[in-house]
Amino acid sequence: MRQNNLRNIDVDLPHDRLTVVTGVSGSGKSSLVFDTLYAEGQRRYVETFSAYARQFLERMPRPAADRIDGLPPAVAVEQANPVRTSRSTVGTMTELTDHLKLLFAKAATLHCGSCGGEVVVEDAVHVADGVAALPAGTKVTLTFRLPPSGGLPFADQAKGLRAAGLTRLLDPGTGAVRDVSEIAEPAPDAPPLEIVADRFVAGTTDRSRVLGSAEQALHLGRDRVVLRVEDGRVLKFSRALHCAACDITYRPAQANLFSFNSPLGACPECRGFGRNVEMDLDAMIPDASKTLAKGAIRPWTTRATLPERRELEKFCGKRMIDMEVPWSQLPLVHRDAIVKGTDEFNGLTGWMKWLETKTYKMHVRVLLSRYRKYTLCPLCKGTRRRPESLLWKLDGRNVFEWETEPIERTLDRLVALRLTPQVEAVAKIIREAIESRLRYLTEVGLGYLTLDRATRTL
Repeated sequence: MRQNNLRNIDVDLPHDRLTVVTGVSGSGKSSLVFDTLYAEGQRRYVETFSAYARQFLERMPRPAADRIDGLPPAVAVEQANPVRTSRSTVGTMTELTDHLKLLFAKAATLHCGSCGGEVVVEDAVHVADGVAALPAGTKVTLTFRLPPSGGLPFADQAKGLRAAGLTRLLDPGTGAVRDVSEIAEPAPDAPPLEIVADRFVAGTTDRSRVLGSAEQALHLGRDRVVLRVEDGRVLKFSRALHCAACDITYRPAQANLFSFNSPLGACPECRGFGRNVEMDLDAMIPDASKTLAKGAIRPWTTRATLPERRELEKFCGKRMIDMEVPWSQLPLVHRDAIVKGTDEFNGLTGWMKWLETKTYKMHVRVLLSRYRKYTLCPLCKGTRRRPESLLWKLDGRNVFEWETEPIERTLDRLVALRLTPQVEAVAKIIREAIESRLRYLTEVGLGYLTLDRATRTL
């Protein structure tokens, strides 16, 4: 054989055996396997067809060999990865990301981003349970804040409260209980009035009464009520996704909130890529010992950037910037002005932004690729998602943490996951679909991969 870099070699390959061809780069592996054995096998196979059929089939040239005997028809499987977008991952390719976001929307629990406590929807039953949990004989007051009236005079509001049987409130200044009729029109900047809905004695008051009063207070207080215990403790309850301790309201869980391919869940800073494209100043000024006059700014040393150099000279003349001083020795204020630009000079940053409007030209895209770099998104830290989507957790881990574990470990975690009967009834089908896909990937030997692994890196 004398194909390409093969030089008069003889090879005997046994049938019905697995033969592996290895060697250093340039040793002739591809020339032997693809350009000789596969090419000859394919050529002989194609010659078995009629002349009419052969015109539709790929025909390979005869390899440079004296004789090839006993060669069966050959099949070549080429390693190729057509995926180029960084949005494609193992999870999106297997649809596991879509199933996982549905599972989180149905089964995950919200944790406050401020205090870390679990945020749950609390109704009248939770309020009644809070009263029942207090020591017997403890006096407790149920209150709610009077919502904004929308311009309605306080006298009319007080009339409506009295009609509902609510005649007492906590004085915003002293905290004492007063009659609604004793309060004058509050100032616009005054704290919200706190209406007394009812008073209870733990262990004595009937539970049905607590439930009824709590339901009324939640309705009038726009889903928020407070239990004030006689020892000074304040227990806050909210029927919305609201952390009563931190006074923070969260949006309800939706499937797309957990997807980096959706505007609802993608990080607003990097738009779901996990990284940002920035100007690479080290590439633009690789040698800080050079002066501006001697070409310290590399991209402005070509003939095409003569206008930029003239603008730089003009700007340096106005600002009294010495172009014969090494870049590293220029004052920081001068370097910042050249890099970031001013009202009279675009600078390197402005020039790069101008180039980004010309990316329809191939040479501009090549130029930009030389002087830009990828940096980790400062907002999402590479998770690709909005910070609030990571506050939802399943088995103590957010959706990004589920995706960054090896598939085999994710399968074990899913199998061991315990949900409440109500949640399990809703999430059962989704959970089974995820488990089936994870098990298949593990059985075919891909359990070491992670769901966030970019497809183009496979």
